Amino acid sequence: MDPDPHPLVSIPVAYFPPQVIAATDGRTALASYLEAFPDAPPCHSYHLRGREGDAAPAFSRHVDDWGELVMNWELPAGGAGSLE
Repeated sequence: MDPDPHPLVSIPVAYFPPQVIAATDGRTALASYLEAFPDAPPCHSYHLRGREGDAAPAFSRHVDDWGELVMNWELPAGGAGSLE
């Protein structure tokens, strides 16, 4: 966690279905799954498995085979946030 103000908020989002986190093309599977939630604000980015721009999402698998992913959203009006 960065103590300095930052324009993004990072949140672990839980319970992505097993078929999404196990997909060969995780980016496409994630994008397709998120289309089922049209009222959710689009995320800015999410944690990746590597540094390359086309790296797969860095899902964490839970013991029940469902998954979690840390996702980032921009703060309203490009404001900066702090840990508080």
